[in-house]
Amino acid sequence: MIPIVVGLATAAIGLLLAMSVLERRSPRLRATEQAYRLHELRDRLQLLAIQRDTDIRSVSYSFMMSSLNLAIRNAGIMSLSQVLEISRAVKRNADDITFEQIFNDVKQRGAAIQKLYEDFFQILTLMLISNDHLTSIMFMLAKLGARAFNRVIVRTVTSIGKVLLPERTEAVYEARQYQRWTRRVHALSY
Repeated sequence: MIPIVVGLATAAIGLLLAMSVLERRSPRLRATEQAYRLHELRDRLQLLAIQRDTDIRSVSYSFMMSSLNLAIRNAGIMSLSQVLEISRAVKRNADDITFEQIFNDVKQRGAAIQKLYEDFFQILTLMLISNDHLTSIMFMLAKLGARAFNRVIVRTVTSIGKVLLPERTEAVYEARQYQRWTRRVHALSY
């Protein structure tokens, strides 16, 4: 029993030391990771266009390219309100075309573009919740709450959150919307 306690204590101390060293670098590392992931998605999209797996005149290509460029320009150390602004811009862009048109176009394009969209919505979800610890916690609780509790309870907690923490509640809502879109695109593969 003592070796287990000593092992856990050593692991906890090591984790605390690593967190203290990395915490100062966390925003920069997160910014670099987000930019890298977004550039990788844009490269994959352009490669699909070169391979003629998608058409550069298609609704899905133009939406994805403009959304990626917007996110890349703003990737990095952003406040929650700035990340929400990107999310709103992506949704405005989707509203101009309508998400149904985009979804139908993605459905026709095949597995590679579907996987690209799935990854894109996952990255947007992570961007919304990763820059703020409280928002991350709220997102996880919302996910757990949606599974474990009655929708009435979740709606009540959401209403209270809108009053007490409106920006964070909006971020959680947007992140959950992107998760739903991810699942919807993923379902096309089956």
